[in-house]
Amino acid sequence: TCAILPKDKQISPDVLDACDLEGVEDDSVQIWREMLPYVTGPDFTVKWQWQPGDIVVWDNRCTIHAATGYDYEASSREMWRLTLLDKASPVAAE
Repeated sequence: TCAILPKDKQISPDVLDACDLEGVEDDSVQIWREMLPYVTGPDFTVKWQWQPGDIVVWDNRCTIHAATGYDYEASSREMWRLTLLDKASPVAAE
């Protein structure tokens, strides 16, 4: 099932695993196959080559993740999760 949402709303995680588009069940797999190369193409992808001191920030609400090889023996990485509330007011940097 696919819902059209206003820009200020987000897709709930349980919808992300769905493969059928409501009203076009017969075509939904084909639609997904046609969309996937576009949304995973070079205009919309980043492959990060980590350097010491790098900080990378992404928005999980609009990110498709892919597993890639990582040498855990040769280096370490620290990842933090930050969750922002919808009702939080923006704060200017000092």
